[in-house]
Amino acid sequence: MYLNSNGSEDKGHTVRRAGRLEQVCLHKYIQQHVAIHELDISAISFLLRNLTTLSPTEKTALDNVTTYRRDICHACSTKCYTISEINTAWNELENAFVDLADRPYKRLIRMQMKESRKINLEEDVIIELNARLQAAELVLQNMSSPCNNNIGHILAMEDRLKDVAISNAKSIKDHFTIQAEVAQHSLSETEKNLENSVKHGINELTESHATSLQIIGNKVDATKSDVKDVKEKHEKTQQTQGKYVLNLDATEHPVLWQMAIPEQWNLEGVEATLRNQSNKDEVFKKKFVRKGSLIMLTTISSRILSDPEAFEAAVISFLVKMIEDCKINTEIPYRLEVRLHILNANEGL
Repeated sequence: MYLNSNGSEDKGHTVRRAGRLEQVCLHKYIQQHVAIHELDISAISFLLRNLTTLSPTEKTALDNVTTYRRDICHACSTKCYTISEINTAWNELENAFVDLADRPYKRLIRMQMKESRKINLEEDVIIELNARLQAAELVLQNMSSPCNNNIGHILAMEDRLKDVAISNAKSIKDHFTIQAEVAQHSLSETEKNLENSVKHGINELTESHATSLQIIGNKVDATKSDVKDVKEKHEKTQQTQGKYVLNLDATEHPVLWQMAIPEQWNLEGVEATLRNQSNKDEVFKKKFVRKGSLIMLTTISSRILSDPEAFEAAVISFLVKMIEDCKINTEIPYRLEVRLHILNANEGL
């Protein structure tokens, strides 16, 4: 099939003995030019197995092709394939041809196998398709050369991109270093400003605290002065009205009240009510009431004074009665500061 005997024969190469031909000239046999599509599957299988290195998948695919070729072409005349068997055989042959094809042609082979299943091809159509495949192969070969050149261009471009990336990385690093220095300087300035602000606030708070202490000290001095005036007035009263001393019960003890009346109260009205002799308290006996910070001198039984609970109850009772007598609106919350000075008997009346 692959050789013919149409070549020139050299008679000197022919050997005959006893009239019998023992050797012929091999020059008469010349190789025929056979296209790949003209080869039988058996010949193609032989060439692939002996002239190429096949992967396990390709070997399995080639075995499937030769097996189906043997079973179908050498089948007995009584052998009939069902539609199911034909479909199975076609699918396995399709997968086998795809596995044997090069990667760029796998998709094309699968598409052609699926299309061939739908139509009946005539011999001239097959020839035309083979011609198209050969043309496509030629085109692919022609395209492979520019692709190889493009690979070189791509590699060169890759090197240039690497150089640009390295340069950009250095620029980015320098930029962020400058930004970090600026941020650090700004942070230092912010910390310095915050420190100055805190120091200024502390100084202002210290000055304000000192001013508040001065005001409180002045109020204390004023209170001491008021108490001193009360004592002096009381001493004068003792000198001019000694009868009060004579009438003081030996069991009584003087108590000096100092009240900080809320601004909302009517100070004159409160003072007038406390001066009214008709508003008497059962425990505390009022001696005199002085306007200003409302200083009031009272007396209380020494027995009650010696009992803390009884004394506390007496103070609360006195304040409640005072608020009731002065008709203070208790629905409005007020802050009343009261300071009691327990005096000795000789400091009292």
